[in-house]
Amino acid sequence: MKICKAMIIKNYRSNIIFILSVILINACSSSLDTKEYPIVYSSKNTQFNMFFYNGNFPIDAKLILNKDKSYFSETCVLNEKGIWNIKGDSIFLSCHERSFKIESMNNVDSLKQALVCRETPTIWIIKSNRIKQVGSNALLFE
Repeated sequence: MKICKAMIIKNYRSNIIFILSVILINACSSSLDTKEYPIVYSSKNTQFNMFFYNGNFPIDAKLILNKDKSYFSETCVLNEKGIWNIKGDSIFLSCHERSFKIESMNNVDSLKQALVCRETPTIWIIKSNRIKQVGSNALLFE
């Protein structure tokens, strides 16, 4: 009788460990593989988010990832286009073109430096239904 109980407990523990392992693997894997495109991340300008993130929250920001690996990013001031790549839990955005939302600003000489794309990609970390820009407070939700 004691051997039977010990085997049941051992099998029960093994099953729990297996189930927890499957859940952990699924939680860590990229959810972009199973999404329908385009994938849209945007700021959720709720009072809770503004309070919870101490006001360090992008307003009216949007990131659109297309199936062909192109992206479009929009803030309250700038638009950006480029190519995206994923490695592990990170999205790398390589900018190809930037412009101001207000087109007349694109011709102001003192502002042209803001339109230069970075040589290195911008990195965002994927966490369930949200992404956070590395080195910034930018946080976007799907």
